[in-house]
This record gives sequence, structure tokens and C-alpha cells, in this order.
Amino acid sequence: MASSRLRTETLAKVPASAALGPSKDFRRFAMGLAPALAILVILLLLGLLLWLFDRQERDDQRQNLIRDALWVEQSLQFQFASQQDWFANMAKDVARGELRANRFDEVAGRYLTGHSEIIEVAWRDANGRVLRAVPALLPIDPLVARTFAAIEKLASSSGQTVYSEPVQSQSGQPVMVLIAPIPASPPTAGEPNSSGSAASGASGTLVVTYALDKALVQHAPWWIAEKRAVVLLDARGNELARRSTVVAPPQSATHTIEVGQPLRGMALTLTTFHDASSLVQNAVIAAMVGLGLTAIGGLTARERALRRREASEQALRRESAFRKAMEDSLTIGMRARDLDGRVTYVNQAFCRMTGWSAAELVGRGPPQPYWLAEDIERTRRVHDIVLRGDGPDDGFELTYQRRDGSRFDALIYEAPLIDASGRQQGWMGSFIDVTDRRRMEATARDQAERLQQTARLVTIGEMASLLAHDLNQPLAAISGYAAGLVNHLERGQFDNGTLSTGDIKGTLDKLGHEAERAGAIIRRVRDFAKRSEPHRLPVDLPALATATLGALSGELHLAGVDATIDADAGLAKPLADRVLLEQVLVNLIRNAIEALAAKPDGERAIDIALRNGQGWIEISVGDNGPGVAPDMRGSLFTAFASSKSSGMGMGLTICRSILELHGGGIGYENRTTGGSLFVCRLPVPA
Repeated sequence: MASSRLRTETLAKVPASAALGPSKDFRRFAMGLAPALAILVILLLLGLLLWLFDRQERDDQRQNLIRDALWVEQSLQFQFASQQDWFANMAKDVARGELRANRFDEVAGRYLTGHSEIIEVAWRDANGRVLRAVPALLPIDPLVARTFAAIEKLASSSGQTVYSEPVQSQSGQPVMVLIAPIPASPPTAGEPNSSGSAASGASGTLVVTYALDKALVQHAPWWIAEKRAVVLLDARGNELARRSTVVAPPQSATHTIEVGQPLRGMALTLTTFHDASSLVQNAVIAAMVGLGLTAIGGLTARERALRRREASEQALRRESAFRKAMEDSLTIGMRARDLDGRVTYVNQAFCRMTGWSAAELVGRGPPQPYWLAEDIERTRRVHDIVLRGDGPDDGFELTYQRRDGSRFDALIYEAPLIDASGRQQGWMGSFIDVTDRRRMEATARDQAERLQQTARLVTIGEMASLLAHDLNQPLAAISGYAAGLVNHLERGQFDNGTLSTGDIKGTLDKLGHEAERAGAIIRRVRDFAKRSEPHRLPVDLPALATATLGALSGELHLAGVDATIDADAGLAKPLADRVLLEQVLVNLIRNAIEALAAKPDGERAIDIALRNGQGWIEISVGDNGPGVAPDMRGSLFTAFASSKSSGMGMGLTICRSILELHGGGIGYENRTTGGSLFVCRLPVPA
């Protein structure tokens, strides 16, 4: 047991980290760091790959943006150049007279139907009067009028179509004007067209007003407008028209390109609505970073969990070692059973107690191998009572058999076995081997009986001296009666008739009574020495007290003591041995007579009181003597304790033994008026 305790304390003092060792700590650290480094390298490589992909994708987006800008620019140039040629030819048709009045309205209206960006086509003469207008003549915007008035002279003098710079109308709409001069005379074959050399003069002009925002909407391809914001800017960078109403986010890819003839001085700006690659890239990067952080967090949590688990395992090992050492040091056997009575656990003490190993007992149900073969049914009944939960709280005893055939007595305590959830899983019993205790108790009882027998034999001598006077009286009476009869016979009183037969018979009866009394006293002494049970009969206590005083009347008279009896009416009769109770009264009265020896004559008194108590009958013997010395009160009823020089100290001890034999007792107290008072108690018979 000492070595187990030392081993347990040593384990408890060693920390978990020291028990693991430095090499194991390093390996565990390396094993935990390697996956984290691998994850970081993978994240770096994936980040580099994403950066390369992003760079390539941005280059591709840039190229696509430039291509779309060129596409829009070429589309606008082509449309305006085509319209410029068409209106130049229309001006020539007007000059040749092919377009007149309604014919002009029909041709111009049909052309405007497919070109929503054209607000108006007006035919003006050389003096600036509007001859025809399609649609119906609109109010002339002063700003627009000033714009085409400035370039009308240039177109008329040069004979070429001219575009004005873009301007804002009063309605806020950006517009641009095309002036196509109408030749004064129709060109002949071989003459240059409107884009060639100038004519000598113009009979009028065709004024075409364009809405630039509609032109941009009309001629910028829809598939480009879906993903780009197309904006038309003037020479000062002001926005003239926009193909999209969506505002591009900051840092979006943008490309600006200048527009050539006939929109010279203008520029196109294309901006990407959203960077899909950036969105995907950010999502992937975020996912990768999140995955990496999650992996690192998982590794960290795993490392912490491993440390906690190792610490818990180490603590569990220490606790298990401590519990094992504690269980091995127990001398009380422990046995656990489930609700069906199968053994689930036994400790070493139980195995040593029964001689069976734990492997042989665990899992077995009743009957167990250590049950007595001849007592199996009783043991099974006790077993079933315990399983029902009706076992005694103060334990019970059974006799079991060891493996070697020897038997032992076990004191068993059973308690419910409750798990962590509060449910009963079975029963836990503790077994205490009480074989040696029972043997010692039996030996102690036997020794006590022998000692009591010896004590009684020792007291016979004292009883003989105490009872000598009692035997002396009946023997003296017998001797006196016998001597009297002999004297009468010698005097011849029987022959001469002086002594009658009745007188002789009375004397013989008295002689026989005294002989019976002496024999009874001797028999009581012999029975007491033989440890026989008293002859219990109802005893009339007042009559017994009166008879006892009568027997001691001679001693009372010689000592000058006045004795009285006071008894309750209807006093109960205890079941007792009359001779033994008489002996108690004789001892107490004689002790009182001896205590009164120092009192003056005429002041010596003994009071005997017989009372009904609560379940008791009290017999008290009191005197008015000096009482018991304080140093003797604690040992009054102890054998061989006496205040008299010639006493053996057995009188009160015998009184106590007799009263305890009857189920009662004796006590002492000082009287308030002076003297001693001995109180005897006997139980009231049922």
C-alpha cells in the first residue's frame, strides 16, 4: 500500500508537459506546423496564379474595350457619311427639279422614318426663307439658327455639305446641323459632285437638324451598350450624349477615342459597367482566404484540442492511479451489480475476501460461486429483496464460502448506483468481514460469563457472612423448639397430661417452618451461585417489607432504631423472586442500622416507602444518618468498594445485581433533611 501511495504521489507531482518529454513536444509542434506551412504555400501559389489570370484578363478586357470603341466610332462615321452623301444627292435632285413640293415631303419623310436621330429637314431658298420642311415647320431655336446661319454662307460659297459643331438647344437637347447647298443650275455630266470642287453659287440649302443623343442610341450597337456606357463628348470634354443610363462604378475600365470626319472634334468614351473578372476573382480570393483561415483555425483548434485531450488523459491517468491505489488499500470489499443482479465490478479486497478473481466474477449472475450450497435459497431471497430496493438501511449479515472452502461472515451494506444523468444503473455493495469480530464477541461473552460466575462465587463468602444471621435465627429457633420438647419429655409433662398434643403439634409446625425457611435461604444462595433464573412470582411488597422488619426486629431493638413502612394504596405487585428481594431489603436496612450507630438514642429512624411510579414500582429505604461521603458516591455500587473497615464492599453490588436481574435498578441520593436514601426500581408487570 505504501508503494502504491508513493507511486500515485509521484505521478501527481509530474506535470503533463514533463511526462510527454521534449522530443514528443517537438514532434507534435512540427506535425502541427507542417500543415499550416503547406496551406500558406498553397495560398501563395494560388494568389500568384490568380494575379496572372487577372492581369491577362484585364489585358483582354482592355483590348475588347478598344475594339468596341473603334466599332462605335466607325459605325457613327459610316452613318453620318452615308447621310451626308444622301442629302447632297437630294440637293442635286431639288436643283434638277425632280423634287417638288409634295414629292420633296414624301422623299424626306420616308428617309426620316428610318432615321429617328433626324429632327427636321428644311428646304430654304437663297434668301433664307423656308420653302418646305419635314416634319411640319418647327419653331426655330435661336441658338440653332445662329449656328447654321454661320455655316450656311460657307456651304453656299463652297458648294459642299458642312456639319456644324454640336450645340445645346433651348430644350437642353444636344443637336448638330448639316447644310447641303442646292446648286443654282443642275450639274452636267463630268462635273464634280458635292464633295468635289465648289459650284459657282447656290439657289438654296437643305438644312438637316440631328439629335445627337438619338444618333448615339440609333447607331451604337446594342450588344456594346449592354456591357459598356457609351458617352459622346465635345471638344471641351462636355458630355453631349449617353447610350446608357447606368452609372459605371469607380475604377471601371474606360477608353476614349476621337471621332473623325464628319464628327471631327468629338470623342467617344466607353466605360465597363462591371468588372466580372474582378468580382469572380474577389470571390475566389475571399473563398481561398476564408478556406485558408478556416484550415489554419481548424489546425489551431485541433492542436488546442489535442493539448486539452492529453492534459485530460494525463489527469485521468493520475486519477486512475490514485483510485487504483486507494482501492487496493481498502480492506472493505466493493461489489457493483446491474439491475438484473449481474456483477459489473469488484475490487481487490472483495477478490481477496472470496478467493475469486475479478475476471471470474464480472458478468456473472446469481447464484454466485461464493454462496453457501445449503443456504442458496435464503441468500437468493435476500438478493431479490435488495434488487427490489427493500434492503435494510442498517445492513445485513450473510455467511459466504471462500474458494478454498473456508467460510466467513460478511456485514453487507447496499446502496443505489446512480449514473451522471441521475438514473439508477444498479446497486453498490460494501462487504465487511466480521468473522474475527464475531469470534472475539463470542470470546468476550464467554469471558464475561466466566467472570460473572467467578464474581458470584467470590460473593458467596460475603453472602455467607451476610446471611449467617438469617440462618442463625431459624436454626436457633429450631434448636430452641427441639430443646423445649426434650425438656417437656424429660419432665414427664407429656405423660401426666400437662402438655397437650396440640401444644406439641404447634411447636413441631413452628420447627418445620423455621427449617423450611433455612432451607429456602440456602437454596437461594446455591441458585445464585449456579446462575439459575429467579423464581418470578407476584410479590406483595408491603407484606414482604413487614416480614423483613419482623425478621430484623431483634437487631432493630438492640440498635434502638425505629423503622416505619409507608405504602401506596393499590400498590402493584412486581414479578420477582421473594427471597432475593428480601435479601435486598435486609442489606439496605442493615446498612442503615450501621449508618445510625453514631446517632444518639431515640433519634435513629429508618423509613421504608413503597410507591407506584411511571412504569416503575419504587422501593426506597432512607435514614437520618450522616449520609455517604462525597468521595464514595461514585463507587457505591462497585464491587469491593466499602467505607467500613471490616466490610468487603459486596452488599450494594449484590443488591444492584439482583435488581438488574429483575429488569430494574438502584440509585442513591442525599436527603434534604440529612441522611441517605436508596431508591430501588422494579418494572410494572404487563
